[in-house]
Amino acid sequence: MYRLASIRNLIRAKEEGYDKLITLCSVCYNTLKQANMMARNDSEAMYKINSFMDEEPDYGGEVDVLHPLQIIKEKMWEIKDMVKKPLNKKYAAYYGCLLLRPREVSIDDYENPKIMEELIEALGGETVNFPLKNECCGSYNVVANREAVIEANYRIVTNARKNGAEAIVTSCPLCYFNLKDMQREVKKIYPGFVELPVHYFTELMVEAFEVRP
Repeated sequence: MYRLASIRNLIRAKEEGYDKLITLCSVCYNTLKQANMMARNDSEAMYKINSFMDEEPDYGGEVDVLHPLQIIKEKMWEIKDMVKKPLNKKYAAYYGCLLLRPREVSIDDYENPKIMEELIEALGGETVNFPLKNECCGSYNVVANREAVIEANYRIVTNARKNGAEAIVTSCPLCYFNLKDMQREVKKIYPGFVELPVHYFTELMVEAFEVRP
């Protein structure tokens, strides 16, 4: 029954005539995607949910759930042609966990995704080998267990710098917050820690396309 909110949102999208729902948030993507898989594959669970939501039309997984990077992957050559100012910097692409796990919801190869690396290189940037690109940033533990997030931040940022990155690029708003804003907390515990800039992937697109407000 904890999938109720997700199913309601998918029903709203279907009622508006959409067959695709796109979300920038990795947590939302993961939650909606798993709910949609349940709608398509678990008839017993959906019977209970549809019966409980008797005021709503039945839902059977008719709406596809996508992350923008999946659409960008199909437009990579067009993106390359739009570049006016190549990035010319070394980046570590950081995916975190919610776009890749469980493997059934992964937006790319769940062990070695490449979508962001392809985007960064299309924008004129260089990517570095980054073994921790799939490691969890601590997610919503930032609310109840900040120490866990601080330790994750230290490992991830230090590893990115060690591998030559001049900045980290992420595709999750929560990862962006945990990696960017929590670096100040990391420095209090690890005085020798050296910060790295953190960017959301769309920021790089704006920079490379020279988009003006």
